Amino acid sequence: MAHSTHLYQVAETYYFRCRIPSDLKKWFNGREDFKRSLHTKSLNQARRLLKMWGYKTEKAFTLMRCGLLTEYQIRTLAEEFKCITLAELENDRRDGLRSVIPRNPDELDSAIETNEWAETEFREALALNKLKPFAQVTDTFLEEKNLEVTPSERYALTRELLKKLIEVQQIERERMVGNYQNGWDDRLDATSVTNAPLVTLLILFLSNGCNNLQQALSCPI
Repeated sequence: MAHSTHLYQVAETYYFRCRIPSDLKKWFNGREDFKRSLHTKSLNQARRLLKMWGYKTEKAFTLMRCGLLTEYQIRTLAEEFKCITLAELENDRRDGLRSVIPRNPDELDSAIETNEWAETEFREALALNKLKPFAQVTDTFLEEKNLEVTPSERYALTRELLKKLIEVQQIERERMVGNYQNGWDDRLDATSVTNAPLVTLLILFLSNGCNNLQQALSCPI
C-alpha cells in the first residue's frame, strides 16, 4: 500500500489510521493523518476492515489528485482567502493604520463611498465576466499557497474570489461604523476550532452512504 496504514486500539475497540500524503496536506489544514473507528473488538475482523479502508483511502487520494474535487477545493480556497483578507484588515485597524481608520466623519463617509464603489465594481465584473483586471489577485494568492492550477481552474477561482471580495466589502462596511455583530465577527469564536472541510468530506466518502466523491460533495456537511 502506498501510504502507511495501521490498526490501533482505544478501550479495546480497533481504529484505522492512514497518513495523509504530503502533497494533499494543504487541503486538510496540514493535518497529518486520518482516523476512523472500525467498531469492532475482533482483531481478525479489524484486519479485514483494514484492507478495505486502506483501499478506499487510496482511491480517495487518487481521485483528489485527478481533479474530481476541483470545485470543492476552489470554494475552500476562496473561503480561506476571505478569512485571510478580513483578518489582515482588522489587524491593520488594531495597529491604527490610517488606511482603515478615518479621522473624522467626512473621511468616514468617503471610506464608505469607496467601499460601495468597490463592491459595485466587483459585481459588474462578475455580471459581465470581466475577470482580467482581477487575475493578479488570483495569481498572488496561488503563489502564496504554492499551488499550480489549469487555466479553467484559475478562471473559476477568480470568479469565486470576486464573490468573496463582495462579502469582504459588506463586512468591512459594517466594521467601519462599529458594527461587529455583523454575522462574521460575532461568530468567529464559535467556529475557531473546526475540522478541515476535506477531512469531513473524506469521512463522507469513506462511509457506506457515499460510494464516490461526487456523492460525497452532495452530502450535507
